[in-house]
Amino acid sequence: MKSSLVIPFLFLISLNVLGQEMGKMTDPRDGKIYNTVDLKITLEGGIYVHRIWMADNLAFKSNSSVCYKDEPAYCDAFGRLYNWADVQNVCPEGWHLAKAKEWNEMINTFGGIYTAGKALKKEGASNLNMIMGGFGEAGSSFSDVGKSANFWSQGEPERYTAPMVSINSAHNEVAEVQIRKTNYNSCRCVANY
Repeated sequence: MKSSLVIPFLFLISLNVLGQEMGKMTDPRDGKIYNTVDLKITLEGGIYVHRIWMADNLAFKSNSSVCYKDEPAYCDAFGRLYNWADVQNVCPEGWHLAKAKEWNEMINTFGGIYTAGKALKKEGASNLNMIMGGFGEAGSSFSDVGKSANFWSQGEPERYTAPMVSINSAHNEVAEVQIRKTNYNSCRCVANY
């Protein structure tokens, strides 16, 4: 009797986590098409909200953005890398740089900082497919492509640093850290709500 109750319960849990709606959006500035995912986010007290995230790294060519190692093939595969000043206004109209609050909501929905990385990575339960685009430093020094995904987070910057969310291919932990504003990281945009 107990085993017959467990299977429907597990099925309902998986529907709650995997039941996102996939979509597409076109950036009117350059015509690039991005995959999107409408995430059902769990808030405190059992409340749910919907947040529509880009399921691809932004690839809009802005004034200061770069390709990993200045090679266009990396931009095609991983999107562009942006410094802190540039990323502030790089999302298309109607979208914004993911806020620290939105990162935290999503991380908590997918199990917390110690396990959410698995759901956020390519082919994970979130459908966000966060690819390991590495990062760049001022002066054209690049590293960690294929090893880490590093995303700017709209939050409270310090004098020389700003918030970033990082996922490593070898771990399921999600790190929230401050990094130099001159570094180049990926960008994920969220639809305004």
